[in-house]
Amino acid sequence: MAKTTAAAAPTPNIRTLTRTWLLGFAVVLAACGGGGGDDPPVNTPSFRVGGQLAGLGAGKTVVITDASGPSAAVSANGSYSLQLPAGTAYSLRIAAQPVGQTCTIANGSGTVSADVNNVSVACRDNDVPPQRPHAGRQRRGPRHRQGAGAATRGRGSHARGPRDR
Repeated sequence: MAKTTAAAAPTPNIRTLTRTWLLGFAVVLAACGGGGGDDPPVNTPSFRVGGQLAGLGAGKTVVITDASGPSAAVSANGSYSLQLPAGTAYSLRIAAQPVGQTCTIANGSGTVSADVNNVSVACRDNDVPPQRPHAGRQRRGPRHRQGAGAATRGRGSHARGPRDR
């Protein structure tokens, strides 16, 4: 019997394994694109939207707000403004009226493309209805009921009259 020698599988050398691993890792990194993050933010210009406030009573505050969120609490007559990004549609409104007054806005809507300074706010005192003094005393005492029992109050068939005595 002849002896046969089985061919042993060649054992890979460590250098070959390392090179193969590094090459695979490089391919994976290249596929990711190297990651650079997002584009840098674009600075959108912003503009002031506002105007003049008139008629606000001393010590009172009115809150003016835009539908997109910004608001301003104004406590004195004169100029006011809100900062809004360019291209934003604005619609100013009164979020909180001053106590005892009502304020209205004119020219309060549009689209921001430059500073807007023609939005006027006018406040006026609320009308107070005159108090009516009480005329005389209020009537007190029993109230007479009208209805079914009212028609039978006098002498009925069961009441004793002068003939029945």
